[in-house]
Amino acid sequence: MQETQFQNAPNKLRATNQAILTYLRLALPKGRPLLDEVWRSRHTAIVILLWLHAAGVALFGLFTNHGIIHSLLEAGPIIAFAALADTEGLPRRLRSTLASLGLLTASAALVHLSGGYIELHFHFFVMVVIVALYQDWIPFLLAIGYVVVEHGVMGVLDPTAVYNHPDARANPWTWALIHGVFVVAISIASIVNWRFNESAEEALRSS
Repeated sequence: MQETQFQNAPNKLRATNQAILTYLRLALPKGRPLLDEVWRSRHTAIVILLWLHAAGVALFGLFTNHGIIHSLLEAGPIIAFAALADTEGLPRRLRSTLASLGLLTASAALVHLSGGYIELHFHFFVMVVIVALYQDWIPFLLAIGYVVVEHGVMGVLDPTAVYNHPDARANPWTWALIHGVFVVAISIASIVNWRFNESAEEALRSS
């Protein structure tokens, strides 16, 4: 009897893994491209938001007494991302990715200019939700990775630019993972909404 159970164990494990994979295929978004008009309207709004962030970062730098040159240097990469994302000749997915990276760079600049205020870290979370509007796995996963890596790497190189309390400055990767957990939680909510949107679009196309 025990031998039979032992022999059946691989089959049970295989069946369990297959069930999990089937569930994930049904639960996760397929990442199908948005209709051109839908993508264009969302991308236009996101690029406008990105340009506003470029101006906002420069003004925030001046407000926090970082000087004109420093403020413009912080806004410079965001301007570059916005200009490239607004370039018609580039592939659609590349433009989505550039806009997404620009938004996350704006978050990083605001945190840096504030001296690492925890409240401004919430800006990252909002940007991840906005990136999810593209309904594209590449910019979405890059956005999540950006948050964790930026918090960890910059937390090591310049802790005072990322965190404003001693424990985080002493353990930047620990706090990067803590923030990453919250990003994952927000990402799950975004993925659920994304899947519902796909289902609604599929229903419209089939009707």
